Amino acid sequence: MKKITRKTLKKWGACENGYKYFIKTFPKGADLKTASEKLIEEEHISWSEWLWEKCSRDNEYINQTIIAVGDYGTAIAGDFGTARAGDRGTARAGDRGTAKAGDYGTAKAGYFGTARAGDRGTARAGDRGTAKAGDYGTAKAGDYGTAVAGYFGTAVAGYFGTAKAGDYGTASAGKGGVISIDYYTDKKLTKKVGVIDGVNLLPNTLYQVVKGEFKQVVEE
Repeated sequence: MKKITRKTLKKWGACENGYKYFIKTFPKGADLKTASEKLIEEEHISWSEWLWEKCSRDNEYINQTIIAVGDYGTAIAGDFGTARAGDRGTARAGDRGTAKAGDYGTAKAGYFGTARAGDRGTARAGDRGTAKAGDYGTAKAGDYGTAVAGYFGTAVAGYFGTAKAGDYGTASAGKGGVISIDYYTDKKLTKKVGVIDGVNLLPNTLYQVVKGEFKQVVEE
């Protein structure tokens, strides 16, 4: 695995203190995982995040930001990292990271992150993040985020967020948000879009489309 060295840090424009710390701690260099764990242990969180960001943007190091496991496994990546898990697996990524899980899996990403899950899976993203789930899946995003679910899926977004669901799906968004649900009319796919104004459409309330109109989902 390619090591991060003093030459790498100079190329990335590391700050003086961070540079001195790194070459003292890792005189022969270190891979991203080793360096990040040490930085976090010694409470240099911002330096760890900086390394993840730089690696994620450098083709020579980007593979170190990708953590992948097979079916049923759990993949956890830090900020700016990418976590990938197979079917029924769990993928978790930090802020601005990307988490991807297969069918029936769970993908979770932090602020500004992207979470994607397959059919019947669950995708969750933090504020300003994007959550996407397949058919029958559940997608949840925080404030200002975007949640997208497929056929028969459920999309939930926060304050000023956007929730999009496929045919037979349900959608909910916070105050000021937008919900969009696909439905068929005369064998033609149509999209019903509405703004959560607190009057015609209520915040944090699940809606479905019935005969071309939004209708609150009544829990049994």
